[in-house]
Amino acid sequence: MQCTCAIVRLPVVGSRTKAQIVALSVVTVLCALFAPCISSSAEFSVTSETIGQAYRIRGRDGLFSIPRSRITQLLFLHATDLLSVHDDLDMPMDLGLDLSLGLDHDFGVQDASLEPGNDGFVPLLARTDLGMFTGHISGRFGLDPRFGFELGRLVLLDPAGFVAMDGLHVELGLFGILEMGFAMGLELLPDVRLTMVDFSPEGVAWGNRRGYPEALHPEIVEPRLRPVIATSVGVRVPWAGTLTLSYHCTWADPEFLAVAMERLGLGLELSGFGRPLSAVLRASYDLVHSRMAEMEAQVTLRPAPGVGFGLRFVHYVPLFDACSIFSVFAVDPHDELGTFVDMGSSRSPLALSAGVALRLTTPQDQDGSRLSDVNAQLVAHVRASLFDLAWTASGSGGQSGILAGTTARADLALLEGRLVPGIGAGLWFFSDPLRRDHHGLTAGASAMLTAIPVDLLRLVAGVDLFSNRVSGTGLSASVRILVEL
Repeated sequence: MQCTCAIVRLPVVGSRTKAQIVALSVVTVLCALFAPCISSSAEFSVTSETIGQAYRIRGRDGLFSIPRSRITQLLFLHATDLLSVHDDLDMPMDLGLDLSLGLDHDFGVQDASLEPGNDGFVPLLARTDLGMFTGHISGRFGLDPRFGFELGRLVLLDPAGFVAMDGLHVELGLFGILEMGFAMGLELLPDVRLTMVDFSPEGVAWGNRRGYPEALHPEIVEPRLRPVIATSVGVRVPWAGTLTLSYHCTWADPEFLAVAMERLGLGLELSGFGRPLSAVLRASYDLVHSRMAEMEAQVTLRPAPGVGFGLRFVHYVPLFDACSIFSVFAVDPHDELGTFVDMGSSRSPLALSAGVALRLTTPQDQDGSRLSDVNAQLVAHVRASLFDLAWTASGSGGQSGILAGTTARADLALLEGRLVPGIGAGLWFFSDPLRRDHHGLTAGASAMLTAIPVDLLRLVAGVDLFSNRVSGTGLSASVRILVEL
């Protein structure tokens, strides 16, 4: 079931109690009311987003129906120039603050699902999740050399991969060419989620075992401290590009006795101002498994403004922590080589893009034989002063199965863009050769209305409907209220 808006699973910062909800409310009010009093020259932005959802899924045989409803409250605070000397040419300094809080409440959770031992008990399910995405203070000092730091809950991304932790990140820039970074702290476990996918790389569920009988759900364990370090060195060549080397290491225990994940990363970007040729390379080597984990390379040629074409290669191997039980399961590496072309830009009245690629997958359970598939996609975007039309056709077919279809969406701008109704529709065919019953059509339709009564307020309401012979029929409705101060 696809919903009209993406909800991020929130990291739990403690037991889910009324006291936490009250504390988050107090922090929200204090940040909004008193933050501007810190410095008269400081710049603040506060964004509050409220998302309400209701959805129902009915099985194809009509024997079961799943109704759910939820509300999510998000708060984002960003502050800069807290030192009031950001424009000092002799010693520029800047101190900033970033805070992202969230409260997620699901009205559809039944009481029996929350009580251990009941037939309908769902481990780690909660009616209310309270948490923090990021929350750190940052500083920037000097021009060359330049020093910067971030302290708190951090999210880092470099060629070696993704790191979410509570700790310290420092950066040093020299001669306008060299960039060095170092971070250390404790990896965020168990509940940092950037998508709706509820997956633990450990192969176990990390959570609070309060109220659990000792023999009930042994796969649920208390989170343990996992130290992590991340380093990077980058060399920037003016008008040419940037080369970055990075290293990550995560230990499985606070005693540093076992390494859970260790990777080297390489990133290369070659592009210059006004140059028609650009290249991007990103590679990650897993030292624990002694193999290349990911590699992506792309070369793009732009002979004229708004026109580009090129080649792209991707190598991907799913790898897990050394202490993960998922490491014993079969994983399917794949290589993909393709070409693409695009015409137009985000402001062009007409923009087109197309691509075709050959994917080779190596299933672990088929004696090393490779499955070949062809992927293709065509996207057209038409923009005018009053309407916006987007159409996509894509397909993948070969030895791994077939997935092909098309979607279209149209938006109409009324009242100088303050009222925007939109509709969409899609039709897809799928077939899985490993499961005879897994084939058929998926049809869907959506409608959305966006209203901007004032510049600081945006209201969005939407409805989605889909149906296929495997999953049944689903209906979802959502409302979003976004306030930006």
